[in-house]
Amino acid sequence: MATATKDVSLNKKVSQFFWRSWAIQASWNYERQMNMGFLYGMVPTLDRLYPDESDPKQLAAKKEAYHRHMAFYNCTPQTSAFILGLAASMEEEYAKDPENFNPDSINAVKTSLMGPLSGIGDSFFQGTIRVIAFGLGVQLAQQGSIMGPILALLISIVPSVLITWFAAKMGYQGGHEYLSKLQGGDLMEKLMYVCGIVGLMSVGGMIATLIGATTPLQFADGTVVIQDILDSMMPQMISLGLTGLMYWLIKKNVNTGWLLVIAIVGGIALSAVGILGLVATKRLTAFPRGACLASHTPGRLPSLNVSKGSPFDTSSTDRRLGPNHGNPASARQCGAAKIERNVSDVRDRP
Repeated sequence: MATATKDVSLNKKVSQFFWRSWAIQASWNYERQMNMGFLYGMVPTLDRLYPDESDPKQLAAKKEAYHRHMAFYNCTPQTSAFILGLAASMEEEYAKDPENFNPDSINAVKTSLMGPLSGIGDSFFQGTIRVIAFGLGVQLAQQGSIMGPILALLISIVPSVLITWFAAKMGYQGGHEYLSKLQGGDLMEKLMYVCGIVGLMSVGGMIATLIGATTPLQFADGTVVIQDILDSMMPQMISLGLTGLMYWLIKKNVNTGWLLVIAIVGGIALSAVGILGLVATKRLTAFPRGACLASHTPGRLPSLNVSKGSPFDTSSTDRRLGPNHGNPASARQCGAAKIERNVSDVRDRP
């Protein structure tokens, strides 16, 4: 069923993707994260494609499209404009030729792009641009210059605005250009297959990095560590099992509220009896083995994310002496370095 769409200029479409991508986190939720924000960005396109709600076929197609974009979504807002433009172009192709276009490919492409664009976007905007912007801004502000906050805002905002606008334009125009080529043969099926693999890899990576469930169970006075045995068979096995349990409950149509109750109460109960634990990481100043605390300049100590129990964990070590405390050779080295630094300080005094 091909539908007649309203003619809208390219700049207006790009403008809609641009402005609505900034509000993509407004309805963030724990179940599907940015899905409602993504649907908000797709609403103008879907309303143009299916304008006649009195037509049962158009109304059904519109409801199907709305439901399709309520799927899980999570990506950097600035790079989400690209996915919005691409998804809009795919929706237009599907509305023109629903018989030969697989609508499942729309969500498959979205899922496959979420991970790579999130990695690029977060590293560039949060990890690079923001650090540079406010680093320069703070230096100027400490000198009493009004240009400090102004420069910080400009460096943060200008790249975001430019990249968001042109990403939306590239996504929409590129989508139309390449989709016409993909429809010519069996390339769409191959694309669906590749997107499915990338999507599953992204989900698997999220399970391994975000859950981090472990077991503290040990036997034979600590010589048999259950977690080490599980890790030797497959790392993050418990995390994968918990994810599989939640997936099974979702397939059984268990309410989201009950899923939260099961996760919270079950986690607390299993932790209380010593069966389940979480990988605890903390921010602290740590030194590799063999490092000398006295040789480091105060205020310039390396700050690392250290897992409790790792070789770099210094939580049980005298922080004043460093991790070499108790090692005579290392203690002598640290003492010599400390004496040398004190002599250097006396020598440098006027």
